[in-house]
Amino acid sequence: MIFNSARLFFLGWFMGLNFFSDAGSLFSMNALKDSWNNFKSKNQVSSSQLKFKELADYESVPDNELSLDGRYWKKKYNALAIIENDNQAKYSSLLERYEELDEKFTNERSEKIEILQEHAEFLKERSYLQQENEQLHSELNKLKKDLDKSYQTIQEQSDIIHELADKLKKAEAKLMRDGTNSGIPTSLTPFNKTKVIPNCRKPTERNRGGQPNHERHILETPKHIDETVEYLDDAEYLICGRCGSNSIIQYGTKTIYEKTVKVKTVCREIHIGRYVCLNCGDTFDAVIPNHLYSNVTTQYGPEVKSFILSMLVYGNVAVNRTRELMRGITDCEIEPSNGYICKLIRQFAQELRIYGFENELKDYLINNNNNIVHWDDTVVSIDKKRACIRFTGNNNLALYTAHAKKNLAGILEDGILQCLSTDCVVVHDHNKVNYNKVFRFKNAECNQHLERDLITGELEFTNHSWVADMHHFFEETIHARNVIEESGGSCFSVQEISDIRNTYNNVLQTAEIQHTHAKNDKGEEWYWYKDEAALINRLQCFGENYLLWIENFKIPTTNNLAERALRIFKTKMKISGQFFSVETAKDYALILSYTETCKRNGINPSVALQRLCLKQPYRISEVFPKPEPSPESQTLLKTVPPDGTSP
Repeated sequence: MIFNSARLFFLGWFMGLNFFSDAGSLFSMNALKDSWNNFKSKNQVSSSQLKFKELADYESVPDNELSLDGRYWKKKYNALAIIENDNQAKYSSLLERYEELDEKFTNERSEKIEILQEHAEFLKERSYLQQENEQLHSELNKLKKDLDKSYQTIQEQSDIIHELADKLKKAEAKLMRDGTNSGIPTSLTPFNKTKVIPNCRKPTERNRGGQPNHERHILETPKHIDETVEYLDDAEYLICGRCGSNSIIQYGTKTIYEKTVKVKTVCREIHIGRYVCLNCGDTFDAVIPNHLYSNVTTQYGPEVKSFILSMLVYGNVAVNRTRELMRGITDCEIEPSNGYICKLIRQFAQELRIYGFENELKDYLINNNNNIVHWDDTVVSIDKKRACIRFTGNNNLALYTAHAKKNLAGILEDGILQCLSTDCVVVHDHNKVNYNKVFRFKNAECNQHLERDLITGELEFTNHSWVADMHHFFEETIHARNVIEESGGSCFSVQEISDIRNTYNNVLQTAEIQHTHAKNDKGEEWYWYKDEAALINRLQCFGENYLLWIENFKIPTTNNLAERALRIFKTKMKISGQFFSVETAKDYALILSYTETCKRNGINPSVALQRLCLKQPYRISEVFPKPEPSPESQTLLKTVPPDGTSP
């Protein structure tokens, strides 16, 4: 009962019901039983009372048989029984409700437990997924870094590929170059290409060879006959080719003249007078020519020396070949040693220095109103190193100098360009060193080199019309100049000069526009972008120098004179490979300056070398004789008083 009451109490508390009064009645019933048990043990009761062992027995005992206390207890019991029955009914109802609620609670609890278990599993799975997510994020970040690195590597490789592609295109463009569109000599034409011989002449409808009404040139009849040779047959043994008869007689001769050369070795015996003083007994010899050595009994004459120098300097013949040639033409009578041949250039270069030929040539070039000077340099090999040979000259003189390095110091060492006046025009091949502030002369650029670069641009700067337009502009302008010169003109008119400059500037503007948009479909610059920019910049900065000749036809359009003058050194490099030293190159250049200057002034180079071997070289005063004064100048001199004042 107490347990049930406790369950009811707990259930009532759990359900929020107020049934403490009913629970108190149940506790009173138990207290009543406890009081009854205490009464039996402490009080003396009658026998009739003792037969009631339990309180419940009072219910069946009549009231008259009970004592006052018994009736009290019975009454109390009945009242409590009624209350207990009511409580029992309530208890049953509450128990059912409890069981119902307990079942519902159990079900809800099970559901909540399942939910909690599912939630725990969810949390566990969530934790696992979070860990997995963090791991995946870490792997993703790593992959992103690897991907970025791969993208960077791909970009770098792409840049390398584009760079290599540009280099390949440049190499292919260089393979397209030959003697027609660049300065490459025809000797360097690749085996897979047809050798093109540069020729500025344009094809015509005329046949090759001599043209109609062209004057025929034949050898003139010699005025002096040195030898007479007769070729006669014995008439007795001749047979007529027409009828077969042998009745043949000679009726005359047919004369043919032949010019030939005979090389004859001459052994000249020279007697030198020897004298003695009768007073003191001293002996001495007569004065001998400078080209003879008194301490050498047998020596080669100046003709042999000049011939060897001609082979070495003018013919660029190797030393061994020169020796063999001399031996062959003299029928083995003259065979100089290789050492003797090698020393001749140094020996006679020193003779020219003694006479001051180079300094005289420089002074004449600077001080004799040479308003047009051609200047160029080329690279040669000296002792397995790159060195430089320079040419300075014009149609009348040629000066060659050799230097170990190609720089401004060598130019200043020559002492020519820095001494030229502001009226002088130096024609060169776009050598920027000539624009140095130490020089005062005017610079004229070679148009031939520019046209060659423009032809190369036409092959490489695809889809850019300005290159062909500029090339056509120079060709047409030079052709117009040639037409005016043939008709006796000396310059363009003022309007023509203005039109030429405007056309030049318009083509340059087109070049800038086309160059600005010189990008491919990907927005990248073409491989020739920088080369085109350099060419446009050159035309913008040096336009006046390229067009300097339009105002003065005395200024040439090309520097071909200097180019041809230096060609002999390129031939020398092909044969000899290099110079032994800078001094050897300077000796060669000095002798070549001497012979070439003499040649340009009508002096036979062989005769000039013979004079040199006689140690009597031509002086500048002989090569460039002073012009005779005109009659007008002589009349003016006669009218000038002795004191020099004006009349």
